[in-house]
Amino acid sequence: MSIREYLLKQLSTRGMFDSDAIAVLSRVEEDPNLREMTGRWEDEQTDYPPGMMAVLWMYVKQYVLQWIDEEKPKAWFRPLFAEEPKAKVEAQ
Repeated sequence: MSIREYLLKQLSTRGMFDSDAIAVLSRVEEDPNLREMTGRWEDEQTDYPPGMMAVLWMYVKQYVLQWIDEEKPKAWFRPLFAEEPKAKVEAQ
C-alpha cells in the first residue's frame, strides 16, 4: 500500500467520503513544508519507519481539522481527528 493509499484509508475509516479525503490529501501534498515528500507519495508505506508515518499522520490531521472547519463545520467525524483531551492532574 502506498503512502497516499495508507493516508486515504486512514481518512476514510474515520468517516470521510473518498472525494473529501482526496481533497484534503491534495492540500497536504501541495504544502511546501513537505517538499521532501515530492515523488514519495506512491512509495510503499512499509518502506518507511512507523514513526515517520505517525508524524505524517499528525500533520495530515491538522489539515483535516482545517478543511472540516472551512468546508463542513458540522461534520460528525471531526472529533475522530481532534487531539485527545489531556487528563487534568490535581495537585495533592
